[in-house]
Amino acid sequence: MPTDRDKLAATLNDLRAELADVDELDPQERDRLRATLAEIQAALEKKRAPAAASSGSSGVIDRLSEAALRLEESHPALSSAIGNLAGILGQMGF
Repeated sequence: MPTDRDKLAATLNDLRAELADVDELDPQERDRLRATLAEIQAALEKKRAPAAASSGSSGVIDRLSEAALRLEESHPALSSAIGNLAGILGQMGF
């Protein structure tokens, strides 16, 4: 039975694949998503939660949720994949 970390790793891979398939995406949005995914991957490899939100910045789940909302109309599959990742992180207590 897959662990939460296994589910997270699989969902990260799914999101990376979905992101790679999207041709028309604002470069800044793509960079923000890649940076957030890299932060999650680094935390996963270190077996700890991503850094908590500091004053004036959004946490990982907030950033993912905001990205999912921004992309909901233009890229529904990508938005769904981002939402899935945010949900798993929430279930894991990130």
